[in-house]
Amino acid sequence: MGQVDGATGANDTRNMSGMWTLGECAHCRAALDPAKPSLFCSDRCRDTAKDIRYFRRCYRDGRIDDPGVRAALRTRMAFHVSGGYNAKARHLDADTRHAVLSANNGLCVNCNVARATQVDHIDGPSSDRTNLQGLCETCHTRKTNDRMVPMTDEDKEVRDAFLALVERVEPKMAAHDERTWDGRWRSLLAETREWARSEQGETYVGKHGSSRAASTKEGLEQDDTDAGEFGDGSTGTVEDYEHGVYLQMLAERDD
Repeated sequence: MGQVDGATGANDTRNMSGMWTLGECAHCRAALDPAKPSLFCSDRCRDTAKDIRYFRRCYRDGRIDDPGVRAALRTRMAFHVSGGYNAKARHLDADTRHAVLSANNGLCVNCNVARATQVDHIDGPSSDRTNLQGLCETCHTRKTNDRMVPMTDEDKEVRDAFLALVERVEPKMAAHDERTWDGRWRSLLAETREWARSEQGETYVGKHGSSRAASTKEGLEQDDTDAGEFGDGSTGTVEDYEHGVYLQMLAERDD
């Protein structure tokens, strides 16, 4: 089983910080299901790793001092401790987004004065049209803040564990490395898919291990959900923060 360890440099042919082990989730190290080849064992792990990279990037480049960015991080932390932000469920196509923002004569449905610039999911992540409304930035931010509640002790444990990974000098896992992951995940996914084929009964020659042969098995379906739109092994929406728009950071957002 191939492994990359930034602390020891063992088998680190990709100059990548943090640990990555073939056949294990790139965030939590749980065993992967070879029938569903992916770099992560769940959407939750993929999204958490993405959040860690984003937080680390904000700390590293100084954006943490920007009030707008701090507000975005606060909102994202609230999503994280409450179970995560379901980007897939909240995804909107362009036609739906246009229809929501054009309703009510293009005005915010809350204040009925400012232009509606943001699509609000009224209650939960469903993108059914009845759960969507157009709000202005001010009203949307107020609604988000009004829904914030004090963290429980359990929430604080989740927060502290997350921040411990963010604040490490060197990332614990390769998927937490905000500098190199975007350029590395494709090759790691390709190797993971080859490993999955071997586990399903095909021949695999690993980059970090010896050749091994097995009887050929037909039809391992490749799950392309990791090769999403944003070049980091994940999927998302056109407002995804990995492309510069992140929840409350900019006016154009879907949350």
